[in-house]
Amino acid sequence: MESVIDTGSAAETPVNVDRPAAPSVPPPTASAPKPAAVAARPTAPAPKPAPLTTIDQPLPKQASAPKPAAAKPAATASEPASGGTMVQLGAFSSEAKANAAWKNLSGRFGFLKGLTQSVAAVQSGDKTLYRLRASGGNGGDICRRLKTAGESCSVIG
Repeated sequence: MESVIDTGSAAETPVNVDRPAAPSVPPPTASAPKPAAVAARPTAPAPKPAPLTTIDQPLPKQASAPKPAAAKPAATASEPASGGTMVQLGAFSSEAKANAAWKNLSGRFGFLKGLTQSVAAVQSGDKTLYRLRASGGNGGDICRRLKTAGESCSVIG
């Protein structure tokens, strides 16, 4: 059976909540097929869905790797500062813009508040860019949640 859209018919009437609406049941047409009677059968109850994870729930901390015997220097901007992996949240034209972006993101997404934020200046041609990064959690999970919310993110290490 082929579907047909009647573009010549009148538009639907808006719903008015102030007064009762008149019933708008169209009269049956001779060409419309009659609905078949369906016997009522008992159905099994549907299983309950698993609870959804929201973007404001805290992320689980990733277990840190065992420390090597040799002492390492203090963490630099390219290394995760507090365990886990590092994610880059953006590159900005000024350090102030990078810090403002962190304030915005950590305010919107509660799971970012426990992470360590850093801004690293890098040369790109004749310009200086300021990379906004965060560390201390599972970078893959952080980026997945941010991307689901429409933000950009990339796992660094």
